[in-house]
Amino acid sequence: MTGEWLRLFLALPLGIFREELHEILAVLKKEIHGVRWVPPEQIHLTIHFFGNVPRENVKGLCAIMNAVSANTRPVVLNLKGIGVFPDMKRPGVLWAGIENPSGNLEKFVRSVRSEVETLGYEIERRPFIPHATLGRVKSLPPEVPFDKTLSELHLPLPSIIRTIDRFVLYRSEIHPAGAVHEKVSEFPFRQTV
Repeated sequence: MTGEWLRLFLALPLGIFREELHEILAVLKKEIHGVRWVPPEQIHLTIHFFGNVPRENVKGLCAIMNAVSANTRPVVLNLKGIGVFPDMKRPGVLWAGIENPSGNLEKFVRSVRSEVETLGYEIERRPFIPHATLGRVKSLPPEVPFDKTLSELHLPLPSIIRTIDRFVLYRSEIHPAGAVHEKVSEFPFRQTV
């Protein structure tokens, strides 16, 4: 259908961490109120947010991302710490930090950004901070300092290293209850021999 626009983003799927994310969210939900939590099956590591893209551009975009994936080895990740954007005094997004012991995540992100920019899309200029959004803060009780609450939680953050073998182009639809993500295409990373 000509003229149709899709709200798209590229991300590493984090379903491989689903069990750990369930445990973390269970603790956070009990202790922190006024947050709209992301369902564990929707949690991902965003690589690039496109915004609205004409449907007819998706095929070409996928061809470029297939080339990127063919030149990228699987990405090794583990969950590391909990944080907020923009800061503890004005928390807007609550996230789980992500480490990359294999060291290739930053190179992969630079490669994606470079290709995206050559296609004419605007790229993020801020430094890349690997994270998975757990929830969006809607309102917090003013009498409870958020940083104190967060530091007192005993979160189950096991040092489990997992390998991500693909990245995904998602379509995001905004609904009153939150965004719903649908897989448009996936791009397997080059397997080591």
